[in-house]
Amino acid sequence: MLFVSYLLVSVTFLSIFFYLYKLQKTNKIVLLLPVFYNFVVLYVILGTFVFTYAIEEPFNLHDEISIAAIYEGGWIFILSALFFYFGTVLVKTNRHVASDYNTNINHQKTLIALILSVYFLYIIGYGIEGLIYRQGYIDPSFERNRSILIIFYVTSPFVTVLIPFINNMWLKYLVYLFTLLVLFSSSARFVVIVPFLYVIGTFLKTHEIQFRTLIINAFLVCVLLIFILQIRYYPFHGLIPNINSFFTKGIDVDYLFKGLNYAFSFSLFGLSYVLMNFTHDNSAFLTSINPLPSRFLDMQYMLDTQTMKPTAPMSAVSILTLAGYSVLMLFYLITGYVFSFILNRMQGITLLYYPVVGLFVLFALFSIQYNLRGLSRFFYYSILIYLFHITFKKIKI
Repeated sequence: MLFVSYLLVSVTFLSIFFYLYKLQKTNKIVLLLPVFYNFVVLYVILGTFVFTYAIEEPFNLHDEISIAAIYEGGWIFILSALFFYFGTVLVKTNRHVASDYNTNINHQKTLIALILSVYFLYIIGYGIEGLIYRQGYIDPSFERNRSILIIFYVTSPFVTVLIPFINNMWLKYLVYLFTLLVLFSSSARFVVIVPFLYVIGTFLKTHEIQFRTLIINAFLVCVLLIFILQIRYYPFHGLIPNINSFFTKGIDVDYLFKGLNYAFSFSLFGLSYVLMNFTHDNSAFLTSINPLPSRFLDMQYMLDTQTMKPTAPMSAVSILTLAGYSVLMLFYLITGYVFSFILNRMQGITLLYYPVVGLFVLFALFSIQYNLRGLSRFFYYSILIYLFHITFKKIKI
């Protein structure tokens, strides 16, 4: 059986290099999904069968699944990535736009104001006192405005990815630091989205992978992930206590794997667990991919049917696999084609290109843990934005 482990490691390792090469050559940001999927498999298989760092995750699913199911889950991720790639190659790259168009945003003051405004929304929604100093991870004495926070979580990825488009170097780094410190004050893992989206934004601006930026921000993601998990049960939180803890107590590297395993091991083990314990429910599946608003559908039945554990839904990949390999492959072929088509047609023409990039990034990240209903929203919203774009061009508004 160890042969299968080494085969999976070899396939994913080669696949990652292949997709990165294609990403660098074609500037198709959609190729990040195949890279991401193969990295998940590489991390988990290496950490489960060659080493032992990936076994422990919050639900201890490793003890409830077979080795064969883990291998099957790994091949499913690889297959999904491959058919997504097949969908992207059906779209011919507009090489002139991809290499020559001007990525500068002329209204720099508006850009900076937009980014800061969204993060000030978070400060208002969370409460400035609670962000500076509070008792515990969540202090009940500070009331948070959930509606404002939801608006922030929905809009922040779209503006955070634009930070690299700030032309003034010092202003760019100050805005980057400000956004980082705001989320760092909350002690939430969401803080790692800032360096991650900064790398994505840099690629969108320069059309190339800047390895220095990638390495620095990858290191920052690791440090932040370790520290945020480490301080979760500290008695005091907020900007001041968190900075004090960082410089006085340092970081414990053991927490790095806890965070990574929650993201990666749980995703692959969860897929394996679903394959062993659940069967396809056609009614719930059709609800998941239905574009109608939730109030017109039986959402409760879908949620009850697609729950893996009491606090963990089935992932989109799991639900698609239960529907059959043909459905899984068709879904990724179509989404790969549509995302690639839309982004290719909008790149260098409209600023609406960037919200679609944000939706694609959320689609890629959330697909391995969140349900198919939520994932399909990102896909449909991208199509709606594109339809708005072409209508806007036709009626000359």
